[in-house]
Amino acid sequence: MNQYLHVQAHRGASLEKKENSLESVRRAVELGVDSIEIDIHLLRDGALIVFHDFFLPPSATPKFICDQNLSAMRSFEAPTLTEVCELVKSLSSRLLWLDLEVKYLEGNPNSPEREKLVDSVLRTVSLSWELNRTRFRSFDWKILKLFHKTVSTFQTIPLLGRDEEEFSKVLELQPEWIAPYVGTLNDKTVSWAKRAGVKLMPYTVNSPSEWKKLTDWGVQGITTDDPRGLLKFLGREAS
Repeated sequence: MNQYLHVQAHRGASLEKKENSLESVRRAVELGVDSIEIDIHLLRDGALIVFHDFFLPPSATPKFICDQNLSAMRSFEAPTLTEVCELVKSLSSRLLWLDLEVKYLEGNPNSPEREKLVDSVLRTVSLSWELNRTRFRSFDWKILKLFHKTVSTFQTIPLLGRDEEEFSKVLELQPEWIAPYVGTLNDKTVSWAKRAGVKLMPYTVNSPSEWKKLTDWGVQGITTDDPRGLLKFLGREAS
């Protein structure tokens, strides 16, 4: 078993606390994870909010997150990226990553310009956290290319969906890590990653049987809603 598997808390310790909340982030730090993944949207007033979905909870008329302002999102107890960065900075002396999933809905006319989104994220991380302790991930690979265009040394983690053809296409980004959907992993895709020299951090993996299968295959990281359970499975102390 790989005792040094990278343990990533998905939206914080979301099995124990509300996902993408300051409480879930705090709990993940307390548990001693290696990184914390959170979701980032740019609002119309320029605030960066930590929230997963593209639309607010069901209503008569769907409301796109990027059409909202910060005051509207406060009713959903959604923290800002700055608040998360400052919290982690105050709690952690370890070399913990923040792994920011930059959300972008292509085809929506109200989506912010990609360049504006990337610039805003970089500015906030530079002011409130550390760029060298940050990874940027997205299903929108154009976003990731913009990060590299700004500074080539930025670490980006392409997210892959359920299409196995993406495995060959993702190499154009020259990634160190990729984050595939766990259901696409098998002997074939794991062998491909080893040959290609890329590290695998599949999402979202929550059961001991899946943890065992993936560690037996030799994946380098796992994104989970249950970081406490995964740390215990690995024999790493978790409070």
